[in-house]
Parts: sequence; C-alpha cells; structure tokens
Amino acid sequence: MTSLAQSISAKLVAIYAVVFASFLSVGLILPLAPTTLVDRFGELKAVVGYSVFALALGGLTGRFIGGSLVDGRGALVGFTTGLFLATIGGACYRFIVSTPGFLLGRVVQGIGESIIYTAAATSLMNLVPDNKRSRYIGLLGSAVWGGISLGPAIGERLSGIEPAGLLTMATQAIGLVVVWTVFRNGLGPTERKALGVRIPRAALLPSVVVGLYNLGYAAISGFLILHLRERDISSARALTFYGLSVLFGRLVLGGIPDKIGPRPSITIGIAVMMTGLTLIVFAQSRPLVLGALMIFGVGYSMPFPALASLTVDRVSVNERASGLAVLGGMYDVFVGIAGLIFGQLADSRFGTTSIFVVAIVAGGSAMALSLGVVTKSLPTIDTRIEPEYK
Repeated sequence: MTSLAQSISAKLVAIYAVVFASFLSVGLILPLAPTTLVDRFGELKAVVGYSVFALALGGLTGRFIGGSLVDGRGALVGFTTGLFLATIGGACYRFIVSTPGFLLGRVVQGIGESIIYTAAATSLMNLVPDNKRSRYIGLLGSAVWGGISLGPAIGERLSGIEPAGLLTMATQAIGLVVVWTVFRNGLGPTERKALGVRIPRAALLPSVVVGLYNLGYAAISGFLILHLRERDISSARALTFYGLSVLFGRLVLGGIPDKIGPRPSITIGIAVMMTGLTLIVFAQSRPLVLGALMIFGVGYSMPFPALASLTVDRVSVNERASGLAVLGGMYDVFVGIAGLIFGQLADSRFGTTSIFVVAIVAGGSAMALSLGVVTKSLPTIDTRIEPEYK
C-alpha cells in the first residue's frame, strides 16, 4: 500500500471514529429525555417535543455554520468547532440540571454534531471515488447509527442526566484528539473563501424529501417510549434495537444506490419505512414492535445515501459542503417542527398513535415528490456494466 493510500485510509478510519464517538453522546440522551423531563422534572409530554425541537434547531443552525465553515476554512476547522460546541452541550447536561439547562444542552449539542457531520461528509466526498460515494456515505451513516445504537443502551443504565453529560464531554474530547492527530496536515481548502451561507438551488427539492420521510425518525426517537407506555409494552432496549437495525441496513445496503440508482433506492426505502410505521400503529406486543422497528430501520438506511450522492452530483465542487448542509438542514426544519406538533398530539385526545399516522402520511408525500419531481429525469443505471473507478 502506498503512503498516499495509507494516508487516505487513516483519514477514513478517523472520520468514522470521530462521528461514532460524537453520535454516541446523542444516543445517550434519547432514553433520558422522557424520563428526565416528564418523570424527574414533572413536565408535560409536550416538553419532550420541545427537546426534539431544540436538538433540531441546533442542528439546523449547525448545518449552515458547518457548510460555510468547511467550504471556506476546511474540514479540520469544522471538526474542531463542532467538537468544542458539543462539549459545551455536555457541560449543560452536567452543570445546569433543570428543564432550561436540558433544552440548552440539546441546542448546543445539535449545533456541534451538525458541524461535525458536515465536516465528515464533505471530507468523504473529497477523499473517495465518485462511483463509490453512496457506499462511503452509507458507511458514515453506519458510524452515526452505531453511536446512536450503543448510546441508548448506556443511557438507560445511567443514574441521571449528569453522568450522561460527563460522558458526552469525554467522547468529544476523544474526537478532538483524533482529528488533530490525523488531520493536522490536511483537509484544508486550496484557497480561503469568504464565509457566508450558501444555499445551492439543486439541493432544495432533495432536501424536502429528506425532511418529509424523517418525520418517522422524529416519531420514533422522540415518542416511541411514551407510545409503548400508553400500551403497557416494555420499552427496554427498543431504541437500541432500532438503532442497530439502521446500522445493519447501512452496512448491508449502503452501496445499493451505486448499483441500482437513486430512484428505486429512495422509493423502496420509504415504502419499507411506511410499512414499519404502520405496524407500530397496530402493534400490541413487544415482539411485533421490535419487528416493526427492524423493518423501519432497514428502510431508513436507504434513501439518504442516494439523496446525498444525487445532491453532490448536482452542485458545484466548491459548494458540496453547503449542498449537504441544505440536505441536513431541511431534515432539522421538518424534525424540529414535527417535534412541536407531535408533543401537542401526545397530550391531546388523539394520543401518540396519531403521531405515527402523521409520519406515515409524510412518508407517502416524500415518495410522491421523489418519483414525480426529484428523480423523474434520472437515467436508469445499467447494472451489467461495472462503473469505471476514478
């Protein structure tokens, strides 16, 4: 292996490791949000929706900061900024033990994690060959979901939000050491560009598809535990099982868009997700819920790699980070607004079941938009011919 190949391999491993460590801290908080806000602080279920909105608001802010920062100053600056802010978010959980402190931690952590992901995704797009992008972005999703899968299993065993804050700070510190060890001599732009928010038009419609189908993610990550409580079904390890299902899907199916193209990948993925959500609506037992989560998780693993690769193809090279930021930013907009609406639905006479029904409708809308507009003019990939390695 040449020194150049070794350098690229080291950077790829470091990117995945940093993203895994960072999103492990996101997973830690998922099972603690309902128990901390509703059980410990005595808040209404709607406040759980506010916590979903807070993370999404931070994520949206971080997408556009990250896109501008990475395009203008390079991925190393992006990684460093994101890790520092995520550490501050962990400090809020540890030292401001109250509802406002929890929500503030979610906002700041969301900003940091979004910048980290933008830096990581952009670095990957610049390091790997064009015809392998979906595969590598799928593996990046595996790092994300590996962390989100393991995080809830750890979070459920913690005594409260304070130790979760300490662990969050520790994971970000480890990530900071990794990026400065591996990236200190690279991942900067060839020329410094003026910082500013860039919104490539080609990224807008794909990002709406991302936002719509992710209402299913908002329903599960924010309200599944409360939904299972309403039906007297044990919620133990449910979020971990869900995360592992997405992780499995990303590892096994992450390269599918490179082989069959974005259009069928997005369609099949969203259809499978809607099937999983429908089963959750009617499930009356833990095994059926776990099966539904597995189905949803596998489906959820497919659309984003396809949409990310499609977006990168449609924007200019020097706007890749901004294009990916728009893609993630619309996710945050939709998930954030959904968190507020879902919180109100949870406290209404319709209950948490209505949350999953809304998510199913949103998934159908995402599929229609993808088929009717976003991927309508894409050529069909001839799978008999192996693409040339660039």
